Amino acid sequence: MIYYIFQKDDFSKFVRECQNSKETIVGVTKAKTEEAVFAKVEDNRIIKFSTSEKYEYEWCGIAYFYNLIL
Repeated sequence: MIYYIFQKDDFSKFVRECQNSKETIVGVTKAKTEEAVFAKVEDNRIIKFSTSEKYEYEWCGIAYFYNLIL
């Protein structure tokens, strides 16, 4: 699942969403920077990350990994 972060209050919504989620959630925003980790999004899913190919969205640096043991 992806979560769109466009405004400051979206972060609080992201945290609340993670508390009940049973899947990984990655935050993205509209691409604004030159040296971004760009995210190719299709059907509300991230299908590819790239630092060389530019896409409409970029990873905004937050993610919730469900059921991941490190």
